[in-house]
Amino acid sequence: MRSISRVMIIAAGVCALPFFSSAATVEELGAQIQYLLQQIQALQAQLGSTPVSQTPATNLTQNSSCPQLARALGLGAQGDDVLQLQTFLVAQEVLGEDSVIGYFGPRTEAAVKHWQASQGIVFTGTPATTGFGVVGFRTRTAIAAVCNKAYTPVTPYIQQCPLAPRPNIACLGSWSASTDMRGCTTSWRCSISAPDPTQPNACSAIALQCPTGTQDQVGANCSHSCVPITTTSNTLSVSPSSGQAPLTATLSGTALNAQYSLDFGDGTPTFSTSCSNGCGQLTNVQQTHTYTSTGTYIAKLTSYNQPAAPYYVTATAVITVGGSSGSPSISVNTVSSSVVQGNTLDIAWQVQNEPDVAHALITLGLYTPGGAYIGDISTEGGYLSNTIHWTGRTTQPNTACSGFVCGDLAPPGTYIVRATLRHSAGGTTIASAQSASFTITNNSTSASISVSESPSTVALGQNVAVSWNSQNAPSNSAVALYLVQTSGKSEGVIGSGKTTSGNVNWTIPSTDIGCPDCPTLQSRPPAGTYVITASIYTPINAWISGYPPANPTYPTFWATASSSPFTITQ
Repeated sequence: MRSISRVMIIAAGVCALPFFSSAATVEELGAQIQYLLQQIQALQAQLGSTPVSQTPATNLTQNSSCPQLARALGLGAQGDDVLQLQTFLVAQEVLGEDSVIGYFGPRTEAAVKHWQASQGIVFTGTPATTGFGVVGFRTRTAIAAVCNKAYTPVTPYIQQCPLAPRPNIACLGSWSASTDMRGCTTSWRCSISAPDPTQPNACSAIALQCPTGTQDQVGANCSHSCVPITTTSNTLSVSPSSGQAPLTATLSGTALNAQYSLDFGDGTPTFSTSCSNGCGQLTNVQQTHTYTSTGTYIAKLTSYNQPAAPYYVTATAVITVGGSSGSPSISVNTVSSSVVQGNTLDIAWQVQNEPDVAHALITLGLYTPGGAYIGDISTEGGYLSNTIHWTGRTTQPNTACSGFVCGDLAPPGTYIVRATLRHSAGGTTIASAQSASFTITNNSTSASISVSESPSTVALGQNVAVSWNSQNAPSNSAVALYLVQTSGKSEGVIGSGKTTSGNVNWTIPSTDIGCPDCPTLQSRPPAGTYVITASIYTPINAWISGYPPANPTYPTFWATASSSPFTITQ
């Protein structure tokens, strides 16, 4: 009796199908009828009754998870072999049992792709180019090979679909379920009363909670339907994309989701939206923003979906904002027209009309009024104006040195400072300018210093005896000691604020602390040949090394001397 009841229930399902036909295509409906008739035949066979004559009974193998495939199967195919393929995919745990309907649809295609990739048959491409998603010769051969193994038979049954969860977001009306031809709840609709014609955005109050991979599409008369998402990324454009500050630009694009954020790229607050009435719909974005400062900015449009199936999609646009109209230019000047050798000279420079601040590179060089190059003073980058405090020392290009002991003091004479604007070291000159001439005069005090060290070879962790002696040092003077490679590269300060004459036993660091902001050298130097350089400077409390204080006092150097070379071993 139980089997007879099952036949009656399935037959009743066949009769009821026309009432749900509005939710399925003709192909899907035919596949469903075909499958139900096969179920009736199987049950009649169990009862010993005569099979239904409309459709031949399905001739499956004893192992129902092993399909008999004699043709290529792809999207739109239907029939008994499709039914067997779907049963096999269920047994392989790549397809849900509710998809065993005898019709090759998108879910079956996705399951075939998953299985092909897991078996190493094909991983990418399309059905037309690589056969990805199509059951062709190679895939049928692989299925036949797998079927030689033992599998537990899987008996298909009429779909028992899980209900789509009721949305937990706000609805201005009430949520109503949308069902398919089998009575399965596939989505929820926020239903409200007829739109108020006086409200221009009345349609926005209705939202359809769509499954993953689909979006809510609004049609005529505020109708809604879930359609596949065809756009795989956001789009973003800006008009105008360049101009002089202040620049008002309109950013336009498409967000893959109703929940998105728009970062203008200049540090101002980000514009963002939320999904109080559902996510998933393709959203047009248009925002106007004013850029007040020069620079190059990258605006970013980000779509995201939470909490179900999180994804993040971005698009960017570049906005270039320049200063007043005109070509880039640079100016440079020295604060003083004369400076004593060893004293500090302030040099100020400024760039105009340069939109690419991040790549602006300014080189300051010392030249004679006739154009003879003496040496580089400084290289600055990343900003358009600055004032440096130059200690009168120069270095040849690419010479490795650092700190106050770089290079040599410029000899007395008349000079100019030349400023050059480029976008990379050694790149094409964009603009250049030179200062008025100034003079460097002799140091009237004739201060001098001598320094010595011992032994001539020393290892890490051992002591170096350093002695120095100053003559004619100005009042309020101090001595700083530096460890310098013979190539000219300074390893760091080993002492400052010392008396003008004295001695010290300096222990060479044997560990690598790595503290560039420490007042003295803390890390072990590499093996090599070195000298100890001693410099007289004023005032005694001037900033020599370590992290600069809030208002540093810059030293004036009066004299410098170096010891004889010695070797540091590991």
